[in-house]
Amino acid sequence: ISKMSDNNNERKQSNDDGGNGSNGNGAGGARRGSIMGDAAAEAALAAKLANRPDVKQLEQHNILKKGGKHARAAAELEKHLKKDKMTHSISERPDKAELVKHHVLEKSNVAPALAAAAKSLERAMQKDHLDHWLENR
Repeated sequence: ISKMSDNNNERKQSNDDGGNGSNGNGAGGARRGSIMGDAAAEAALAAKLANRPDVKQLEQHNILKKGGKHARAAAELEKHLKKDKMTHSISERPDKAELVKHHVLEKSNVAPALAAAAKSLERAMQKDHLDHWLENR
């Protein structure tokens, strides 16, 4: 992390040259490397390359995906495999008649939103009927 923040500080310092793109030598929009000379530019580049984070640090900070060059293709493949598995599972799903046959669902002519209330009402009616029958025996 410290290497990454050092790189950010270097970029910020290189951008703090007055905001007009000049390097203080009156060269207007000229690039810094061409004015400093080849040796100085190479030294600056070498220093920046030495301070950049390695691949493992970039993976830890989720900047790069693990898996190298083929990470994107592997992620796409995994996504398609999950999609195919879900499509297959949904196609193998039993229909309502099969669920009623195995007593998973109850056969009903009531809308699903009202099914719980209808079942509660039916139980209350059965309880009342049993209570009435026990009183009159």
